[in-house]
Amino acid sequence: MKNRIIEGFERIAGKRGFYKATVDELSSSTGISKRTIYKYFRSKDEIVWAVIEKKMGFIKSELDKALLEENPVDILVSFTDTIANSLNVITPQMMKDIKTYYPEIWNKIESFRTEKMHKLVFKIIGENKEGYFREISPEIFITALQAAIREVVEPKFILNHGLTADKAIISLLEIFFCGIFTIKGELMNKKITGG
Repeated sequence: MKNRIIEGFERIAGKRGFYKATVDELSSSTGISKRTIYKYFRSKDEIVWAVIEKKMGFIKSELDKALLEENPVDILVSFTDTIANSLNVITPQMMKDIKTYYPEIWNKIESFRTEKMHKLVFKIIGENKEGYFREISPEIFITALQAAIREVVEPKFILNHGLTADKAIISLLEIFFCGIFTIKGELMNKKITGG
């Protein structure tokens, strides 16, 4: 029953956002009485948190699997795929609502994101045994990446630029891990820098 409530609310929020989704609407769309809904959840806020917690649980499980890969490139590909697939179901409006109306949930998401990014960066850059990455400070890299994520994977930015959360994070990770140079550009960069 609890899962039915969470899934029902998630469907409504996907169309209308978390703020505009109501318990009345949830009750009528799922056929579950409000009394039963409130038996499992004390408030709408608890239902919103349950939806987010479910998504974060899935993401954590998938990211933990990705970190078990041996090759850092495979880790990065799995990590990026997981992030893209999970963000694909969170609309910019849902993100905006969380940041605006549920700041305590937004802070939990930020902490979760920070923890997972740290694990990824220290796994692939900190343990750069195969030499796939330049010798750079993992601390500087992760701080710069987190600052960029806070600015780009941000509801207002995404909505203003007609993006989706998954496209924004994929582009950002590509820039950070691959740079912006093509092979031709990389050759030109070597000429310019004398490398």
